[in-house]
Amino acid sequence: MLIITMVLTDVIYDLINTYSPFYLGANSGYYCKQRWWHNVLYIQNFLDMKDICCSWTWYLACEMQFYILITALLFLYAKSERFAKISFVTLVVGFPVVGWLCNYYNGITFDIDKLHSTLNQLYVKPWVRINPYLGGALCGWLLHNNSQRRHQRYHNHQQEPQSEQQQKPQPQPQTQTDSHVQR
Repeated sequence: MLIITMVLTDVIYDLINTYSPFYLGANSGYYCKQRWWHNVLYIQNFLDMKDICCSWTWYLACEMQFYILITALLFLYAKSERFAKISFVTLVVGFPVVGWLCNYYNGITFDIDKLHSTLNQLYVKPWVRINPYLGGALCGWLLHNNSQRRHQRYHNHQQEPQSEQQQKPQPQPQTQTDSHVQR
């Protein structure tokens, strides 16, 4: 679907540039012809925004990168729960530190004049965008474990009375020989 969007964008831009009074610029279709493979690999958010084909697709790249990372963490969790938890905590602590360092070393402040320059340095970069995604993954994991515990407690509670009944000795019907012995 992404490839179809890129091709249509390239064709439509060429038509608008050729036959329309609205001139979109000389390089409008150039980036789709030159850097289309960045979009296919979902790494276009590492380019400058002015060099991206279909510039609005930077978010798709972030989502795909986060999906791959979280899937790898789930696979790691299935293999080694302890190592996966350590890796997750490292990511949760590490990515905000990387975002802060990017702000610090690039001299980014909250001045309105510099907000546009933050687009390339921070806004579209995955190390800044991943924090809410990791928070959502943590909430999902906590909800899953909580529901699993509730489910386990419910089944344990339902099975306890049955197991007690099975452990109680059932009275044996007295046979004639037993009644004769009792006299």
